[in-house]
Amino acid sequence: MDVIIEDIDEELYKKENQKEDKTNKKNIKNNKGDKVKKKKKKNKKVKKLNIYLLIISIIWLFMIFLNTFLVFRYDVLPLKYLIVYLVLVVLLPVVLLFLLTRKKINKGFKIFVSVVAIINILILSFSFFYLNKTFSFLDDFTSGYNYETKNYVVMVLKNSDYQEIDDLDEEKIGYVKHSNEDLDKIFKNLEDEISFAEEEYKEYSIALNDLDNKEIKAIVLGDSYYQMLSEDSEEFDLKYKVIYEFSLKEKVVEIKKEADVTKDTFNFYISGIDSYGSVNSLTRSDVNIVVSINPKTNQILMINIPRDYYVEFPGTDSKDKLTHAGIYGIDMSVKTIENLLDTEINYYFKVNYAALVNLVDALGGVDVYSKYTFKSAGRGYYFKKGYNHVSGLEALDFVRTRKAFKEGDRVRGENQQAMIQAIIKKAMNPSILTNYSNILNSLSGSFATNLGTDKITDLVKLQLNDMPNWNITSISLSGSDGSDFTYTYPYQKLYVMVPDENTISNAKESLNKVSDGKKLENSYEENKNLSNGIILKEDNSSKESLETKSSIIEKEDINNEVIVDNTDIEINILDSKNEEIISDDNLSTTEEKEDVNNEVIVDNADIEINISDSKKDEIVSDDNLSTTEEKEERLEND
Repeated sequence: MDVIIEDIDEELYKKENQKEDKTNKKNIKNNKGDKVKKKKKKNKKVKKLNIYLLIISIIWLFMIFLNTFLVFRYDVLPLKYLIVYLVLVVLLPVVLLFLLTRKKINKGFKIFVSVVAIINILILSFSFFYLNKTFSFLDDFTSGYNYETKNYVVMVLKNSDYQEIDDLDEEKIGYVKHSNEDLDKIFKNLEDEISFAEEEYKEYSIALNDLDNKEIKAIVLGDSYYQMLSEDSEEFDLKYKVIYEFSLKEKVVEIKKEADVTKDTFNFYISGIDSYGSVNSLTRSDVNIVVSINPKTNQILMINIPRDYYVEFPGTDSKDKLTHAGIYGIDMSVKTIENLLDTEINYYFKVNYAALVNLVDALGGVDVYSKYTFKSAGRGYYFKKGYNHVSGLEALDFVRTRKAFKEGDRVRGENQQAMIQAIIKKAMNPSILTNYSNILNSLSGSFATNLGTDKITDLVKLQLNDMPNWNITSISLSGSDGSDFTYTYPYQKLYVMVPDENTISNAKESLNKVSDGKKLENSYEENKNLSNGIILKEDNSSKESLETKSSIIEKEDINNEVIVDNTDIEINILDSKNEEIISDDNLSTTEEKEDVNNEVIVDNADIEINISDSKKDEIVSDDNLSTTEEKEERLEND
């Protein structure tokens, strides 16, 4: 019995062992399956990470290539910065990516490289966008001025029934012949539209008279002449209207004189045209500034030339206003200034009104320094003496206003130079990067130059490499009021400014000093207490001595008591609330002043000014804001 029981126990034991063995085997099998699954899952993650790294690496290398291509194509970085760029932007990423190709690389390193790659891709994308936009702008900016556009209009009487060019079919159209115009091309353009009879005139006054009397039905003329006629008469726009406009293109005459802008002194001419349209348009040049740069001494000289300066036009044996030179092409303006200053203009820079308005607005406004308190003639903006924060339209009025000042163009030239300085100062502020794209967009089509992109990048490299502190000097040519016949209007006397040879000689001497490597007096003082850090110094280069008059203009003012004598004038200002006014020393080219205890000595005439209000620091002379006609009338009355 016992034997039987033992056999049964042994049998049960074996069964239990077998069952346990099966369970163990099953567990082992399950464990192996889990390990395989985990391994597969892990391998899958590693594979995904490797694919992700591969994609990131390709994008990274592509962005490196694009940026490096632009850097080398335009050669914009100095050697020391180029080395840093190659190490950080090219070599370091290549080393990191090479290390990833090794077999035993832990996950942490791969994640680190991924994060570095993503950050670099974002930086390089940002860099490529701005580099490409900048260089594309420079390419358009430097290569787009291959032709000039002459704009023409057909004008008729405003009360006539003519509304479009077709209405003039078989009618008589008058014109005034100018040496710079191709009449065949003008008539060919009109003949494509209508049939008409031609009537030639020597001057516009006769043509307009015949138009008024209906001897002719229309006049075809250049848009620049139309604008000048409109400005000369307040009734012009009330009597006439334009019914047709067209343009003719002419290839620009190349007048560039190459220079090594990093080693040699070079001059460029800034021409600001009185137009909102294409910068290629042939029109008057209201802004005329010569800039001389010596890159070795870091000296910049700016010479302002008044628009009405009476100068000889090369190849014509005639004189005209400098502003009219723009009508005949940028080459005429350049050659005229070269003859005037006996110097060589290497490059030119042409800009229109739209450029100034758009640029200042894109910069968020600029802070410009004014020597005077005045109200603009255009939109009536008020500018105080000192710094003024201006928008685009305010900036335009600031640089265009001249009739508010006795010295007209000279003061306007100073304001134009001050505006250039304000724009440069604001443009150098790092904060503009946030609006960089809009700034470039605002300048599109508003600038033109024959200075090549390679020259511009050479100047950028010079600035980046040396970080020079530029010494900027501003001077202005001056002259006296006059009236004379001009090349553009040979049968009608116009207002002109007769050049002061002393100021011309001073400008020539200053140009020679810059070329010889000599430093000039800085016209801008640094002042940390001011928002843009600069104060425009007074330009005494064109001050003339005052010729004492035998008769003094007596001015009536209910607040002022004036005692007139041939030698002494005593002015007692009684009203402490008089408005802020412009001082004579700011508005007159004919004063030599000594300010000692409020006593001003002018040649042989002594003027003692007693001011009862201690708070008054700006004095206005009424004759600064009077017209020449008013002065003559007052003098005659006296």
